[in-house]
Amino acid sequence: MKVPLPAAYAGFEVRRDLASGEFAIATPSGARFRAHEWTWGERRRLLEGAKSRGDFDRQTFVEGLCELVLAPAPPPEERPALACLMLELFGVSERSPRRPLVRVEVELARRFGWTPQSLDGNAAPALDAVAALAGGDAATSDTEAWTSIEVEGDDGTGF
Repeated sequence: MKVPLPAAYAGFEVRRDLASGEFAIATPSGARFRAHEWTWGERRRLLEGAKSRGDFDRQTFVEGLCELVLAPAPPPEERPALACLMLELFGVSERSPRRPLVRVEVELARRFGWTPQSLDGNAAPALDAVAALAGGDAATSDTEAWTSIEVEGDDGTGF
């Protein structure tokens, strides 16, 4: 199934295999990649790794995201645009509500009795949707949450 994309991703083509959930991606340069949807645990560990030295490290996040979900691993020049595209496909964009993952985990545990281990292997976008529909603390904004990710290419252009 072809996935509609915002205008910012002109030249990219994305198709989703509805049986496996995988994405097939063609970039404007003609490169092709397969991507799997990140799990709750993968996202949590990636964010922890990108903040392991204190402040959020965008480069570590971009490289980690591309290595985590894309096959084959894209060349460095393709990574910023692909990372932004993947975040869009996963429902993480400037329009997304800002929710700290720990707060969402606590809310899901309270409402449904789910433990962090039971969340780990589930698709993060699906759990985000459940948390948003459940309301409560999980759906509120928080000043400690990250609010955006800005990715710049080596030439200074951003997405």
